[in-house]
Amino acid sequence: EFRVHVFKGEVVDVTQKKKRKDFDGEINTKIRNYANGWVYCREDIVEPEDLREQAILAVQTLGLDFGAVDCIWNEKENKSYVLECNTAPGICETTLEKYKQAFLSVI
Repeated sequence: EFRVHVFKGEVVDVTQKKKRKDFDGEINTKIRNYANGWVYCREDIVEPEDLREQAILAVQTLGLDFGAVDCIWNEKENKSYVLECNTAPGICETTLEKYKQAFLSVI
């Protein structure tokens, strides 16, 4: 699963959901949240070829200026699919800085 942050038709950040290295519990693969051992990472990401295109199209189709698009990759079909577009994504640290730069570029 990937999260692609889009602002004004441009991708400003991409992360991939991965298992937490410090998690000491049983990994739940059906509910992939922090409590179940999952986090979004920027390291060692291999982006599917159509990932950014699908995320940008999702935000544009919804008529939004920005959004955080959750996508999955279907290896069998060699295709990305949009799960949802978060219109008020939680942003902090690196992602916050990337959004800040994007907003400042249009002000």
